[in-house]
Amino acid sequence: MGAYDQNPVMDGARLAQQRGWDTPEKAVRGGAEFIHSEYLSRDNQHTLYSMRFNPVNPGHHQYATDVMWAYHNARQMAAYYKKMGLEGRFFTRYYYKK
Repeated sequence: MGAYDQNPVMDGARLAQQRGWDTPEKAVRGGAEFIHSEYLSRDNQHTLYSMRFNPVNPGHHQYATDVMWAYHNARQMAAYYKKMGLEGRFFTRYYYKK
């Protein structure tokens, strides 16, 4: 969103200041609103995988540059689900032509 690979901490801090995110709560809410409006509300980018790789339009409108971003976040979310005794029920699978 505002934390680019060259200097993510400084870039992210600059964006937070510009948007008035001067508390952790404001930063979490603001970041969540951004993720919702730019990715989750779209029909084709509502999963971690599609946010990262955008299978409908590869190479465009991607959230992260780390190719393992979706994997790492999914593992963390799975650990939280397990801790709460929940089980995922809905999945999206992507199939690619050779």
